[in-house]
Amino acid sequence: MRATVNWFQIPVLIMERAISFYSDILSIEFNRIRLLNADIAIFPYDQKSSGTGGALYCGLDFDPSIHGTIVFLNAGPTLSIVLDKVEEAGGTILKAKTYLNSKRGYIAHIGDSEGNRVGLHAQYWQLK
Repeated sequence: MRATVNWFQIPVLIMERAISFYSDILSIEFNRIRLLNADIAIFPYDQKSSGTGGALYCGLDFDPSIHGTIVFLNAGPTLSIVLDKVEEAGGTILKAKTYLNSKRGYIAHIGDSEGNRVGLHAQYWQLK
């Protein structure tokens, strides 16, 4: 089955601050580009597979918000490790680690360094 979501963009005000925040909490590196008068930092993903990709996006008409759509990022097998880094990296925990069920794993909501509400998800099949 084809994935419903294939790309997401998280609006940012200050790209360096946002890259630092997400790099710190997720232990990842970004591929940074300029495209259509926007500064874009792409989350790591397999471009050859049908996996979902996404980016931090700093450009016109993109305003960070804690209201509206929530993008859930893969927090790996242990959500607590990522949550423990959020406040030190400049974010806030908006919804604590919450158990969904044995098939879905855990979620949490955070406020990022830019003022967005973002979801974190530890999927059941990743849990150890």
